[in-house]
Amino acid sequence: MSAALNGHWRRGRLFVVVASSLILLVMAGMSAILWQASSQMLYPAGPGDHGSLANCRTETQVYWGNDCGRLASSDVLEVTDTAFTSANGYQLSGWVVHAKETPASEVKGVVLYVPGGGSDRREASRYAELVLGLGYDLAAFDPVCHGMSPCTVPGVSFGARERADVASAADFLKVRYKTVFVMGSSVGAASILSALPLLQGVAGVIAENPMASFDSLIRNAPEAQGLPDIMVDALIGLSRWRGQFGAGHDAIDGVRASSGVPILFIHSKADAVVSWHQTEELAASYLGPKRVVLTAEGGHGAVWNSNRALFETEVTQFLQQYGT
Repeated sequence: MSAALNGHWRRGRLFVVVASSLILLVMAGMSAILWQASSQMLYPAGPGDHGSLANCRTETQVYWGNDCGRLASSDVLEVTDTAFTSANGYQLSGWVVHAKETPASEVKGVVLYVPGGGSDRREASRYAELVLGLGYDLAAFDPVCHGMSPCTVPGVSFGARERADVASAADFLKVRYKTVFVMGSSVGAASILSALPLLQGVAGVIAENPMASFDSLIRNAPEAQGLPDIMVDALIGLSRWRGQFGAGHDAIDGVRASSGVPILFIHSKADAVVSWHQTEELAASYLGPKRVVLTAEGGHGAVWNSNRALFETEVTQFLQQYGT
């Protein structure tokens, strides 16, 4: 081989090595980014630390108040810790809030609140005054990997596993109350809608800013806009694989498979996390009794904070219409 050819071969080989190395580095970097992003989806940061209800981040107090939803300072409420076993095989922690001045015999029923992803039972405290004032008790539980519940499963599954948790909680309460409503926000609302075929005998559902499916949540997220489809598809696939949940148990699947439970949909057009068009899709797919309320104000999970009067009026009318 001549010196010129040998030099050309060496330069070509060097180019291949450098190019291959760069590709591997880019792939490694992309993999790291996707892994981190999927971790944030499966284990969203909560208002405090897992295993404790004592801590509360400053930004959470904007929505839950200075007490951060602990209800510890109230002398008119009876807060009872409780627990139930999910059909998934683990035990979930929660509480039941009761107005001390209301005799148990006069309680109309209970509103079960399902918190959103990265949240815990304290999220329900915003609605204690409303729910108890209407003659109902308020129950809530910590989702898996949040609050006082265990973290023996691979994180949030956006309804795939949570649907059984919701149905188990409702069954637990139906033994104790004649009327059970189920209410939730974000992932909590999506989990409820996913569980609709399992919620036999529930009086009604209140779903605030639910996502139609995990895939639509990711594809429509502001962070996903402008990214190549291959990266978005990879994030969806990686998250489902790591979280051990497949398709087929999303909120859209639940509403299409059920029609017997009245649903109040509430969503803000200012929601930058889950588009209100997803609620439109869910409502259009549901053949049962429903009402859709779209507001102009309120970020994700904050319709009550932005327009409390409207939110509480709608919920009050819904409970009065379908309650006993």
